[in-house]
Amino acid sequence: MTVPYALEVRDGVVIRIRIGVSAAAAEESRKRYTELHQLLEDVRSGRRPVTDFPAAPLPGGFTGRVIAALTELPRGRLTPYGELARRCGVPGAARAVGRALAGNPLPLLYPCHRVGRADGSPGGFMGSTAPEQVALKLALLHEEQDQ
Repeated sequence: MTVPYALEVRDGVVIRIRIGVSAAAAEESRKRYTELHQLLEDVRSGRRPVTDFPAAPLPGGFTGRVIAALTELPRGRLTPYGELARRCGVPGAARAVGRALAGNPLPLLYPCHRVGRADGSPGGFMGSTAPEQVALKLALLHEEQDQ
C-alpha cells in the first residue's frame, strides 16, 4: 500500500486507522503490529472477510448501517452519497451519509473513499474537503484499480 497509515490498538483490537501519517509513524505501526497490518491487507484485497479483522464494534443506528454498507461497494469506483443512503433504506439522506462517513474510525477496513458526489467528483474524505485529504481519497481509489 502506498498511502501511509498507522493502527491504533487497544487490548488487541484495532480502534482506529489513521491515514496519511508520516512515513516514520507508518513504519513504527507496521513494526509493532506486523500481523495486523498483513491481515488488513488481506481483507482489503478480498483474500479474507472483514469479519476476520479484530476491529472495534461499529456504532449503532444509521451511522453503523452506513459504515457497514461500505464493504458492499465496488472497489476502485465512486458510489454517490445518495445511492448509499438509498441502499441503507433512507433515500434522500445523502448529507447524513456524508456526516456518518466523516466519523468512520476504520477507513481502510470500511472503505469510505468509495463514496463521492452525484456529479462524479470525489467530495470530502475523513470529514474534510482539504486538497490533501481529497488526494488521499483519490490515491486509495487508484490503488484499488491497480490491484
